[in-house]
Amino acid sequence: MTKSKAKKEIERQYSLFWNGSFNAFSLNSDLEGSLKYLKLENEIAIKRHISNSGLTEKQIIASEGYLRDELKKIDQYPKTITPMILVYLTSTFEIFLKSIIRILLKFNPEPIKNNDKKIPLQTILASSDLDELLDLILEQITHDLGYKNISEQISYLNTKININLSFKKLKGLIANRRFINIEEIQEIFLIRNLVLHNGGIVNKQYLNLTNRQEYKEGEKIEVTKDDIQNYFTTIFHGTSAISRQSKLYIKEFKTK
Repeated sequence: MTKSKAKKEIERQYSLFWNGSFNAFSLNSDLEGSLKYLKLENEIAIKRHISNSGLTEKQIIASEGYLRDELKKIDQYPKTITPMILVYLTSTFEIFLKSIIRILLKFNPEPIKNNDKKIPLQTILASSDLDELLDLILEQITHDLGYKNISEQISYLNTKININLSFKKLKGLIANRRFINIEEIQEIFLIRNLVLHNGGIVNKQYLNLTNRQEYKEGEKIEVTKDDIQNYFTTIFHGTSAISRQSKLYIKEFKTK
C-alpha cells in the first residue's frame, strides 16, 4: 500500500466514523426537543380521535387515560435512548480503531513479521496472492484483538506499530493533539458493557477496575444526556489523535 493510498484510507475511516456518529450526536443534543415534538404529535392525534369519532363518555375517559399513559411512556424514553446512543458510539469507535490498525499494518507489515500465530494451510491455499493472504492475516489479528479490552487495543497502536500516541496529558494545545484519554475511554467501555450485558447494574468488576466511590454493587447506572456529551468529547478527541498520529506515521515512514 502506497503512502498516498494509506493516507486516503485513514481519512476515509475518520470520515465514516464522524458521519456515522453525527446523527446520534444530533439526537442526543436535541433529545428534549425531539421528545416534546413526539408528545405533541401523540396528544394531537388522540384528541383528534376523541373529537371526531363520536365516542361515548366512557370511551372518552378511557382515551384520555390512554393519552396520559402514552405521555408518561415518552418521558421515560431518555432512559432507553441514551444507553442506545452509548452502545452505538462505542461500536463505531471499535470499527474505526480496527480499521486503522489494518490500514497501518497493510502499509507496513513489519510489526507482525515475528507474529508466532500459525496460519492454517487452508487459509494459505485459499489466497490468490500475497496481498490477499495479508488481508486474511490482518483480519485474524484484528479479530483476536477484539477479545482484549479497549485500552489494550488502543495501546497496540503504540506497542506494535508505534504511532506515538500520548496517554498522559501534556502542557500546550499542540502537544495534546496526540493525547488520547485511555483511562476515560476504558471507563466508557466498562459502562457500555454494564448496559449491554448487565442491565446497567454495577458489578464488582466495574468497581475494581474504576475505583469509583459513588456507586455500590447492585446499583443501576443511569446514562444521562450530559454523560453522552462527555463521552462524545472524549472519543472524538481520541479518534482525532489516532487519525492525526497515523497520518504522521505514514508521512515520516522510511522504507528500509
